[in-house]
Amino acid sequence: MNVLQLDFNVTFAAHVAVFITNVLLFVFAKPIVEIFNETKNVASRTKILRALNVLLLVLHGIDLALIGTLPEYQHIAIKVGLTLAVLYVAIFCFQVVSYFSRKKFGEEKQVDGVTSFMDTYNSRLVDVVGVVMIILCLLYSLIAIWELTSLLQTTGFIGVIFAFLVVTNGIWAPDIYHGLTILNSNAIGDGDVIMFDGETDEFIVNKITFNYTVLLDIRNNNRVLIRNSQLINSKIRNLSKRASPDGLRYAIDFNIGYPSIVAGDDLSTRKAEFLAFRKRVEEMFADVEQTLKTENHSTINFNCPFELVTKAAGDYAITFTLYYHVDAIPNTRTTRKVRSYVLGSKFRVIEAVTAGAHAHGIDLSTPALIQLGSSACDDLTTRPDSFIQKKGKQ
Repeated sequence: MNVLQLDFNVTFAAHVAVFITNVLLFVFAKPIVEIFNETKNVASRTKILRALNVLLLVLHGIDLALIGTLPEYQHIAIKVGLTLAVLYVAIFCFQVVSYFSRKKFGEEKQVDGVTSFMDTYNSRLVDVVGVVMIILCLLYSLIAIWELTSLLQTTGFIGVIFAFLVVTNGIWAPDIYHGLTILNSNAIGDGDVIMFDGETDEFIVNKITFNYTVLLDIRNNNRVLIRNSQLINSKIRNLSKRASPDGLRYAIDFNIGYPSIVAGDDLSTRKAEFLAFRKRVEEMFADVEQTLKTENHSTINFNCPFELVTKAAGDYAITFTLYYHVDAIPNTRTTRKVRSYVLGSKFRVIEAVTAGAHAHGIDLSTPALIQLGSSACDDLTTRPDSFIQKKGKQ
């Protein structure tokens, strides 16, 4: 009788402890989540925790009701609830370990004017060790909850788990390894602006997780997920890490037609005509630079003067390339701000060149491919007849 009474007291105390803990977690869910979360999804995680608390309360009530009606009841409902609670506690413990590892071994960085701690190779290694320890504690807790005390049951349960990990390691292991490689190289970090080889879009690195990296597309303003193994196997240009203090160097091509009228009869006169044409083009681009300076376009680095070069002499036009520098892109996750540096400066330069070309009388359109002025005929009325005669001779 004493043994039964003792067992009843222990069971009753366990139910009371679970009930009180569950109620306290429901009440203090938001402050608990806010302590170990620096992201903006605190509200959603608080809702998940409180939903789990409500579910556990319901299962707890079902368990108490079945105890009184079914003498042989094995507490299935409360075991299911405790299993869910243990799984959530394991996830929450990983967040706590990750939080403190970033504080201790992470990199302090200013993003959007807020000091944040970013993952590094050392902090991620601590996370990996923490995950292993949490998984072992989780397995032990599940064994205790479901009373798998038999050696055969225990080893069989653990064997199934580790067999599953061995079979699926080809899926998750490469991404974890490559994630550590990315962090160890320090070539890419949170808040960096990157471009993939062969792609025209720019992306902001929002977060490097265990298995994948979250990117923000600055052109389309959407989120992109890419596996760490795919990220490291791609050729990436990091626009946030400059090769010099001058900032990013951009180039824009402009096709300008050849001088349409050659009035000089000798070599020196024609050279002078072309030099005058070239000078007029240079003056136009110099005027564009001065206009942008006057407007004080904040993203363009005017400490480095614009550079104009002749890139190619095509069949119908000369290709001039205008080089200019953009100031260092700030550490930010705001796509609008990055667009003003990467795209806004380019569009403003093109707009200024278009207006400057019109003011200086320079045509940026495709020149005429056939010039009738070079015909042997002197007037318009005889040119069709001359053309017909030539066709007849052919």
